Amino acid sequence: MSTTTATAAAKSHKDKKTLLVMDLIGTILFTDDATRMAAQKVVGREMLRKDVRNLPKVTKGQIYDLVATEFAIYVQPNEATIRVMRDNTAKMQIIILTADLDIPEVRKGLTRILKKYLVPYDQLIMRKPERRNTPDEKWKVAQIKALIKKYSQISIYEDKIDNIAYFMSRLGPNVNYFYVTNEGIKEIN
Repeated sequence: MSTTTATAAAKSHKDKKTLLVMDLIGTILFTDDATRMAAQKVVGREMLRKDVRNLPKVTKGQIYDLVATEFAIYVQPNEATIRVMRDNTAKMQIIILTADLDIPEVRKGLTRILKKYLVPYDQLIMRKPERRNTPDEKWKVAQIKALIKKYSQISIYEDKIDNIAYFMSRLGPNVNYFYVTNEGIKEIN
């Protein structure tokens, strides 16, 4: 690629005014099997992901760390959301926003999984360890608010309907919301 072509490609990418924000776990990746196995190892019994969410933060974090590392082989792609990402990679900036802690082995594990399933994205934003106690939805809103000024349109894909309700009450106009389940994707107005 010539310097001129590379510069033009970088400029057009940088000029994207539409942002696609994707939650990771439950939205891009299904982790039900991996979560059950990780819970067995951490708490001594299998648990559903929805039940793991109610555990103390440290215990929940240990389980999610194992999902991204030791039990990553059991993580499955959500083809519907990955298709949305692939279809929009040329015209939108794509950011994956995950409340998983940004520690080297977890980042490496998640990056490996995303690469395995050919998930296109521009940036992976993970929660810093010192923000461990910040609720998921509050941390995500703060991250999105930091980005919102740069884009004319934002689409957010999330698997927690409560998070979507929280986002809707705190983010400004020009935001589209999509609720992701195992059955599909539904736009929320």
